[in-house]
Amino acid sequence: MSDQIYISIHEESALKKNCTLCHKEFSEGDIMGLCPKCLAPYHVDCWEKYNNSKCAVLGCSSDPTTLKNIQVLKDEKKQKIQELLKLLNKVVETDSDIQIFDFWTLNHDQLSNEIKEDTRKRILLAEKRVGVLNRFKQAKASDKALEIYFKSKDLLDPCKDFSKQDRDWISQELSKLRDEFIPDFSQELLRGDDVNLLKLIQPYAKILPLENLLPPEYNTFLEKAHRRMDVLAELKEAIREGDRPRVWSIYNNHRNIVNSTREFYESTEIQGAIKDAQLFVARQKYQNARRTGNPDQLLLAAHEYTSNGGRLVASEYREIQELYETNIILSDLDKAINQNDDGKIAFLWGTYKNRLEHQINGTQKTRVNQAQANARIASKVGLAIKKKDFFAVE
Repeated sequence: MSDQIYISIHEESALKKNCTLCHKEFSEGDIMGLCPKCLAPYHVDCWEKYNNSKCAVLGCSSDPTTLKNIQVLKDEKKQKIQELLKLLNKVVETDSDIQIFDFWTLNHDQLSNEIKEDTRKRILLAEKRVGVLNRFKQAKASDKALEIYFKSKDLLDPCKDFSKQDRDWISQELSKLRDEFIPDFSQELLRGDDVNLLKLIQPYAKILPLENLLPPEYNTFLEKAHRRMDVLAELKEAIREGDRPRVWSIYNNHRNIVNSTREFYESTEIQGAIKDAQLFVARQKYQNARRTGNPDQLLLAAHEYTSNGGRLVASEYREIQELYETNIILSDLDKAINQNDDGKIAFLWGTYKNRLEHQINGTQKTRVNQAQANARIASKVGLAIKKKDFFAVE
């Protein structure tokens, strides 16, 4: 066969054709023959063995002749792919996302199965950056460009194609927003109205993170305002649900925060709900202390309950009064034991035995018995001395 011609990259569409005689598709590496007259494609075997070197196309005037052939060589295709891969690597080295994206758009069909994983990741990153960059440039005429920038800041800031002009534009727009926002923000801070303060920042917060708009010291005030509003919202929810233990728990744990809100001072409803919750919880503590029978806890619980406006019936007052007096007597007994004052120990026990016998522990009971014994001996000695019965004293 003569006149050998090799298919070029732009003629690969010929591979999609079928053999004129057998109508089967050509495969990569097949030898494709073209009729010298009409250029109809054939398998070489179909041309030479089965059609006597004649064209099967109706009306073609070719005589038996040698078929012009085009051989699709795998090596040639691989070579061209290697050339494209080298070009891709050079484009990636430029670190220009736009160039990477454009090159890949033109050649991805041929290279999609040939590139390495790290190159694929870099191409995907370029696609994301170029997409965001295009949206940003289109939105510069509206008020959406800053919002797009801050939502995709991590993509745009490292982007080599994100121009100095674009960066300067962002700085100018931020400066305008600060001049517009900070005076109003400062005024609401002075008024101490967290509700209006948070309403003021809502439209700005949709555009950008407020830490990029406010000086650092203002961000601290804003964080505190958010915290106050969160606690107050939780407190009002508990009030709506009638959950008095939760109302008191929230207030008691965040008393300073709640007390610093303007809404708390202006709302008699919130103040009343907190007072009611405090009294309810104090009453529960008092009732639990009565059930457990611990005198110290009962005294403290009763004091807390009555201090918050609670009322006790006469029998409860007598019980509390007795407990109070008993605690004083127990304190005096402990003091006498520590001072080894047997006389006082014996006196307290003899006077208040009915109150003390269920209140003292084993060690105290032993000491009381010892003091009583010592007191009896001392009494006998004193009586003997008085009678001048010195033998009895001895």
